[in-house]
Amino acid sequence: RHDCYHTAEYLTLMASQEPNAIVKALLYQEAGAEIFLPILVRPLPECLGGSDAGSDFMVPYGYGGPIGSGLDNPELFHRWVNALGEWAVNNNIHTGFLRWHPLLPIPMEQDTGNLSLLGTTVAVELAGFQGEVDAAARPTHRSEIRWLLRNGYSVVWDTWDRYEDF
Repeated sequence: RHDCYHTAEYLTLMASQEPNAIVKALLYQEAGAEIFLPILVRPLPECLGGSDAGSDFMVPYGYGGPIGSGLDNPELFHRWVNALGEWAVNNNIHTGFLRWHPLLPIPMEQDTGNLSLLGTTVAVELAGFQGEVDAAARPTHRSEIRWLLRNGYSVVWDTWDRYEDF
């Protein structure tokens, strides 16, 4: 069972937004358990050495993290993480970014890696009018958004052209 974030069509759509991204699907199998991970592999930016320096991988935006049987087993999960790391090393991949579905357990052990919890998941119905969406946001968030707009902030697609300045 899966949702749209695990389909080839969704990954292909997301890859079209990432220059030179390659769609991959990784399948780990062990003693009847399977863990499936759809990813995009991207060459490193030119300022970091470009494709000669290797690649990174990411799970596209959404809940497309690993799915399968065995994700609730910490020992199996640990072996999967190690296999994923070995695959990355063998393919000159230096970093990976996984998103996790908020309803699935995360069976991390101490030595599996670093887990960064970036906040809670908030569901907002976007099919309504903009005013309804604005009204559903917390007053402090609306205030912060207005402050950002008044002070000239905007959304910029990261193309790594500002890396040297950073």
